[in-house]
Amino acid sequence: MKFLFLLWLAAVWLVGCANSTPIPTIISTSNPKPTANSQLAQALERNLVRQTSRNHFSGVALVARNGEIALHQAYGMADAQNKIPNTTATRFQIASVAKTLTATAIMQLGAQNKINLQSPISTYLPDTPAAWQNITVHQLLSHTSGIPDYFTFDEFAAKKNLTPDEIIRVAKTYPLDAEPGAEFGYSNTGYVLLGKLIEIVSGQSYAEFMRRSIFDPLQMSATGRDGDNTPLARGYAAPDTPADTYPITNALGDGDFLATAADLYKFDRALYDDNFLTRDAREKMFTPVGNNHYAYGWEVQSWNGKRVVSHSGGMPGFAATLMRFPDDDAAIILLSNNETYDTTQAAWDIAALLFP
Repeated sequence: MKFLFLLWLAAVWLVGCANSTPIPTIISTSNPKPTANSQLAQALERNLVRQTSRNHFSGVALVARNGEIALHQAYGMADAQNKIPNTTATRFQIASVAKTLTATAIMQLGAQNKINLQSPISTYLPDTPAAWQNITVHQLLSHTSGIPDYFTFDEFAAKKNLTPDEIIRVAKTYPLDAEPGAEFGYSNTGYVLLGKLIEIVSGQSYAEFMRRSIFDPLQMSATGRDGDNTPLARGYAAPDTPADTYPITNALGDGDFLATAADLYKFDRALYDDNFLTRDAREKMFTPVGNNHYAYGWEVQSWNGKRVVSHSGGMPGFAATLMRFPDDDAAIILLSNNETYDTTQAAWDIAALLFP
């Protein structure tokens, strides 16, 4: 009855908001919990406890295989000064892991025929400079646009917290690093432009669109930009050394969300569901562009004969990795509030335990 009631509520909402972005089917209804205390779980626990005891890891880990959670545990301190430990409900800044969410939103708009990935961005974005006229949405997604990364701008080095509009304005004054489509060049600026494109096409703020199209349908209730009253990890440059952070609300599409590991696992589960994102859209999103290992918001590799799609992120005080093995229904999620912890290498070490 509860399920039918939820469907009825969704139908009423859609009728009342006919001009809004449609909300896909709800994928999950509860926070994930480990399903068994297996030998795998014990091996994972030993590995992470050892990392924590050496003051390397502080954060939350979630590891799943064959669609079942083997481990979901918190380690270290969310706030060392006030002796507040991390819990599985603690939220972390996920930095560039947010690019996977932005890319998914673009693919949803593409599936709705609201965005053509091969169209020039000038179709959607006003006042694009002459050098950008032939740059496509596809090239922004795959970091092949040639638009330089705003982290390299003198203006960003001086101010650190440029707004999205300031980033775009300044980016227009810089020459391209390469001809559009010629080569891979990681560009946070490109994903800021994708965030702006989402706003223009949807008629909503980026944060609102993400909430309505991804976070609410998947019940990712801990994911967003504000700290409100939920547990929030403090970022550290090293153990007991708080990091100098800057506002993530000034980012747009490239790395601007707080989340829990549990919420990111809900996102992982949704990426197997055709009602959330079509199979065709998913395959495009996971197909590397040219000779690069990067696709649309995901790095794609082969490891021990297995396909791996992943993204990592880092910013002052935080490091994060979301690693998926889509053909094996496995995922590794590491969120750390110690910026020096190499979550990507740690994820590969865990992968060796998952697939010995």
